Amino acid sequence: MPKPRDIDQRRTLDLHGAFVRRLDLSGASLGADLTEAKNLTLEQLANAIIDSNTALPTYIDRAKLDLLTSRK
Repeated sequence: MPKPRDIDQRRTLDLHGAFVRRLDLSGASLGADLTEAKNLTLEQLANAIIDSNTALPTYIDRAKLDLLTSRK
């Protein structure tokens, strides 16, 4: 029998291995580990609400993302 989750544990959505097409991240709050995400674009992430705790894939340059979001 699985153990009950800690009440203080954050809710998570595991999309590992999921095929997601035309994902709209506008207004999404992604305090998430995206290190294994494939095909994310700077434009998609610029429209999402992320913070310094969001782990990005290695192909995303956080400095470029910060520059892009500061222009909005």
